[in-house]
Amino acid sequence: MEIISEYEPDIDLAAHSAMDINQILKSLAAYGLSADEILAGSELTLAQIQDHHTLISFRQKLKIFANIKALSTEPDIALKLGQKARFSDFGFLGYAVISSATVGEAIFLGFKYIRLAGPVFQKKIKLEGDQALFEGIDVLSLGDLLPFCCEYWFSAINALCADAINHPFPSRQIRFPYPPPDYAECYEQTFNCPVTFNSDTPQWYFDPAFLQESLPRANALTTQMCIQSCDELLKIVARQDCLADRISDILLKSAGRFPNADQVAEQLNTSSRSMSRQLKKEGLTFQQVLDNTRKSMAMEYLTQTQLTIEEIASRVGYSEASNFRNAFKNWTGMTPKAMRENH
Repeated sequence: MEIISEYEPDIDLAAHSAMDINQILKSLAAYGLSADEILAGSELTLAQIQDHHTLISFRQKLKIFANIKALSTEPDIALKLGQKARFSDFGFLGYAVISSATVGEAIFLGFKYIRLAGPVFQKKIKLEGDQALFEGIDVLSLGDLLPFCCEYWFSAINALCADAINHPFPSRQIRFPYPPPDYAECYEQTFNCPVTFNSDTPQWYFDPAFLQESLPRANALTTQMCIQSCDELLKIVARQDCLADRISDILLKSAGRFPNADQVAEQLNTSSRSMSRQLKKEGLTFQQVLDNTRKSMAMEYLTQTQLTIEEIASRVGYSEASNFRNAFKNWTGMTPKAMRENH
């Protein structure tokens, strides 16, 4: 058996839930670190983090982690933050997981909806003989933040599993893909199992019988209700994958005075160069997205309102009605007047 989380984080897409960041900020207050300090340079505010609708990018999350690492006087702060993780930190996903029938079903749900938990790298779980294994994928791209991210993730999973089953997680061995830190003894205290370093990937071996264990708070009705909510949330979050749609949303809110590519990229917390590369993957350019947005607006105005051609031209960003007429004919093969009359 092998299950791999399908979601692979994109550095610039605002497609991560910020739910766990809110809890991290609360925990760091006890260490004298303010939200403003932790969020500095991330282009996020505390109000945004506290709003469950807020989505953040992979880059923003790593910036927050880098700030914590730089500001904290506790070398093992990531381990400590992970230990404070609770299922309530993850909203409907947390409740869906903890109300599952078995640990295996809970892990399956966690992987299916992992994007709602704001992951920083892909993960997989597999069986190797008489052992089960959690493993991280392509983690070396995290650079200097690799230890912090591994410590936080492993520690959080350890705490969540213990919370779910009401006893310690049955760890057998953990391997980390970096040299042992000065506080290496904190690892064994946290995970209560042998810990080694300098492996190829982060690996966590445990008793496979754990996957069959029943969860004490199992409730099929609660699970089903939470799954439905997770599906709805995932649709909202997944829409962020389509950069053209996100750009179009920005343009629609700026009708008549459309921002240029650099201004749109700034609103997306990325560079115009990165935005162009992503659009190219979708087979589009910024100008094509702009034209498609203008076309959709024009069609709506022509068929659903009594606005004059001149008024519509202005609302879709043309100072001259003649230029709008030429553009519209290029888009549709018809003049604005003919489109309105045919409708």
